[in-house]
Amino acid sequence: MNRQVERAHVLLVEDEQQLLALTEALLDERGYEVTTAKDGESALEALRQTTFDLVILDLNLPDLDGLEVLSSFRENSQVPVIIVSARTDGKDRIDAFDRGADDYLTKPFLPKELLARMNVCLRRNTPAKPKKSGEFFKIDEESQRLTLGGTQVELTSREFSLLQALATEPGKVYSRQDLLKMVWGADTNLDGRRVDLYVSRLRAKLESFDSKEIISSVYGEGYKLDLSEHP
Repeated sequence: MNRQVERAHVLLVEDEQQLLALTEALLDERGYEVTTAKDGESALEALRQTTFDLVILDLNLPDLDGLEVLSSFRENSQVPVIIVSARTDGKDRIDAFDRGADDYLTKPFLPKELLARMNVCLRRNTPAKPKKSGEFFKIDEESQRLTLGGTQVELTSREFSLLQALATEPGKVYSRQDLLKMVWGADTNLDGRRVDLYVSRLRAKLESFDSKEIISSVYGEGYKLDLSEHP
């Protein structure tokens, strides 16, 4: 079922009153439940009190910088966050993605584009089907935990997101650009070296529990999750 039909709950963080009202009306019309916040402290308090399906976060807030809000939020939650900001500098975009943003949309924007990006984030965050789990390799997407042979492997949120992306279809080769879009967001300016770095870190952790290669490199194409040697 489409998450929008299920009335997904969105936290809208925006200090421009007119834009806040217009965006809230747009989302309400499309069937979303909307909670609003006009500053960083109010946003963090709302995030502590309520479980949201998606956060739309402005960066230029009157008290805290939106990037600070994002960092604080990411300490406890992996709910999708779309940055909506007038900042167009590449450094801000990269910083936002490094801190855990799922997408970055610059102002002014088309309402349809915001809605499309929201749908992508909500679909990406929909719990996976049980087919991803086997006796040896088990992903618990709700608690964001990986178990190998009955032993829990400690992963960072980004490492887990990368593994989750590869596990979408075990055996399928995903290019670096595919993985950048799935893990860092469709609008990222990062290059494939970021994927290589996180694959290397993830492999090191996985291979400390099992010597068989679980993430395989396919020359000139990308990476795949290989469970062929495991039950």
